Amino acid sequence: MQSTSTLNMLAELDRAVLEERVRAHFAALGRGDVRSVLTGMAESVVYEVTGAWDVYPSHARPEGIEATRQMLLNLNREFETLCSTLQDILIDGEKVATRRVVRLRHRGTSAVGDVTIVGFLRFRDGLLIEVADYPDTAVIERLTGRIDAG
Repeated sequence: MQSTSTLNMLAELDRAVLEERVRAHFAALGRGDVRSVLTGMAESVVYEVTGAWDVYPSHARPEGIEATRQMLLNLNREFETLCSTLQDILIDGEKVATRRVVRLRHRGTSAVGDVTIVGFLRFRDGLLIEVADYPDTAVIERLTGRIDAG
């Protein structure tokens, strides 16, 4: 039987590995590096982006690695990520909650804005199996020109 201190040390190690994977995931997203993003995902990943979908280009719930790849490529075609800052990260076992701010430029309107995104991630065997992102779609509307920025 392992001591409490040994179990705590193992839990901290697992948490550190998971945090490293989360940071790598968001760094790859920020670079627009879809290949690296997909490397950390299970084949059956579900990547849901929730919000006001008449204004957001990725208003889907792709299931599987190929559908997720297509969604991310479509997102990269419409928006350029200028900067991405992970502000908060909470880890509980294989579940992670994040808050990040992403500075985006819309490729059609050239408008730039900061989008806050709250995300929930689930891992299994070290791979992402589920991502649920909740972006501020009011900012997206301004970037796409659907509502006046004034």
